Amino acid sequence: MFRSAFKGSTRDDYILPAAHYEMAVLVWAEGQTEAPAEMKKHADDCQSWLDKVAKWEAYVLDGRFSMRVQAGIDTLRWYKHEHGMDSS
Repeated sequence: MFRSAFKGSTRDDYILPAAHYEMAVLVWAEGQTEAPAEMKKHADDCQSWLDKVAKWEAYVLDGRFSMRVQAGIDTLRWYKHEHGMDSS
């Protein structure tokens, strides 16, 4: 996409992964007011955003965001299991 536009010695390379993480947070927060049937869609969307960040190449704040992303993925795994949304 536009990842190369944020690379270089005078650019911050963490902006795009941070924005993807924030989208996951917003989707999750928005889903908290939805009915349980609609929450599955929000949980799946949140998972999609977090998966993108988890697979991102190395960037400046990778360590800080990777902890948050992993916590989000673990929370989604727990939530889906507790609410019968897991595929297993």
